[in-house]
Amino acid sequence: MGFRDWFTGLRREAAPARAPARAEPALRGSTSLGAPPNRALRSFMAASNDRLVADLMSIAGLVSGNSEIRSSLRTMRMRSRQLANDNEYAKRFFQLLRNNVVGAKGFDLQMKIYKPRGQLDVAANNTIEEAHAAFSKIGVFSACGTMSRRAFDRAAVTQWARDGEVLIEVLYGQRFNKYGIAFSLLDPDLIDETLNIGSNGAMPGYGRIQGVEIRMGVERDQYGRPLAYWMHNSHPNDDVVNVGFQQHRRVPADRIIHRFLRDEQRAGTSRGVPWLFVAMRRLAMLGGYEEAALVNARQGASKMGFYTQPGDDAALVADGSKVSDVKDQNGNLITEAEPGVFGVLPKGWGFETYDPTYPSDAMDGFVKSMLRAFAAGVGINYNVLASDLENVNYSSLRQGALEDRDTYESIQHTYIDEVATPMFEAWLRMALDLGQIGRLPMDGFDRFNKPVLIPRTWRWVDPLKEVSGKEKELQLGITTRTRLCAEQGIDFEQLVDERKREEDILRAAGITLGAPAPAAPAAPAAAQNPAEPADDDDEDEVADA
Repeated sequence: MGFRDWFTGLRREAAPARAPARAEPALRGSTSLGAPPNRALRSFMAASNDRLVADLMSIAGLVSGNSEIRSSLRTMRMRSRQLANDNEYAKRFFQLLRNNVVGAKGFDLQMKIYKPRGQLDVAANNTIEEAHAAFSKIGVFSACGTMSRRAFDRAAVTQWARDGEVLIEVLYGQRFNKYGIAFSLLDPDLIDETLNIGSNGAMPGYGRIQGVEIRMGVERDQYGRPLAYWMHNSHPNDDVVNVGFQQHRRVPADRIIHRFLRDEQRAGTSRGVPWLFVAMRRLAMLGGYEEAALVNARQGASKMGFYTQPGDDAALVADGSKVSDVKDQNGNLITEAEPGVFGVLPKGWGFETYDPTYPSDAMDGFVKSMLRAFAAGVGINYNVLASDLENVNYSSLRQGALEDRDTYESIQHTYIDEVATPMFEAWLRMALDLGQIGRLPMDGFDRFNKPVLIPRTWRWVDPLKEVSGKEKELQLGITTRTRLCAEQGIDFEQLVDERKREEDILRAAGITLGAPAPAAPAAPAAAQNPAEPADDDDEDEVADA
């Protein structure tokens, strides 16, 4: 006997006798051996494999983020574009993004360049702002020459949401403008998402690529940093085929601005998905439901009906002719409909009305329920997205507006940091190198690269209440005028300068705004004897005066 067998025997002898097992009632769904159901063996109910959560049993979450996107990207992008073209609510969503993220005036540039002693360099700030305003005009900013900077930003934000990513190519050359740089908004379809090569793989026409990989057309290093983009020379599904070019062109990453929302995707992904990906299926089915209801309502309004043919085609009509004599060459009954005129059916023929009663009263609630789910999927308030302000009050409208503005502000700052600022820096560096910004030195990029891009702001539902609240915060000392101006998209120092110039102009013109108007001189009272009391007419005149 070994030591293990000897120790096992002692443990069995020392163990107290167990009470007979008590029969437990069988659980619903248990096996014949009395074992609990499979979901009871899980640590979390969400990990159970019963029929109640069978729809969630998918292996998509087990693959990598790039593999998950690669198999669905083209289809999702195609459907998102179709919804943008054909669905009213999707069109409304993209319109809200353009109007609230970019706005009617676009992003305002305010330079914050300081002198060594801490004072604002007004001359340098004004020089760069004026040059950038000239660069932002139509015919200068975009390589195609058809978009200003504001229109370019609006189109980029739309593409960002509709296609899931924004793709901008930086083009250099004084053939575009005197600043030697222009930007081109590209279709994300140009990046070949079918091109996937692992590390040390071979690229036809370029040989072996060492130490990098290509994921959905994006060449990356081992840390996921983009190195280049493999793009088609023309759109792969264009009706005009360019012959004589190679299939791909490799564009270095420093000439491409490729951005997508990474906070909603898994780490390590190289491509973005459309923002409608969660609500896309529901919105498409809602559109089909509304179309069917609309067709049904139109049919109901038309009061349609059907003729019932007698069994014998040789039956005679009222005037003694046969039924076949009142049919056309296709065998259809010849009828004419005229307002206010009622015809007589042939003998033996009948008529059955078709009067659909749908849509019913339940349709409105169902559509609202679906639109609320769609609004939640895209992060926008339902009342604004559906243009439904029927049952809202000031508090609910204000709360919804605040939540929407948080969403828009997040998109604004992401776009400024990842798209607008890189475009400004590329322009500033090139314009300084060519000496196209006044007399600023060519080597002053680091000193002059101090942009502040101010996005659009919003007016409040009740501005009087909001201003009163901000005034109290300022009196309590829990905020500053600089912060209050920043909330409205106004630069405080620029506001002070403008007010000073206004006061100087008014002072020179001898005008004082806000001063009380001089009172009109009172009419002199008529002399009368103090002993005589004033009559009623005199009292009325004094009161009127």
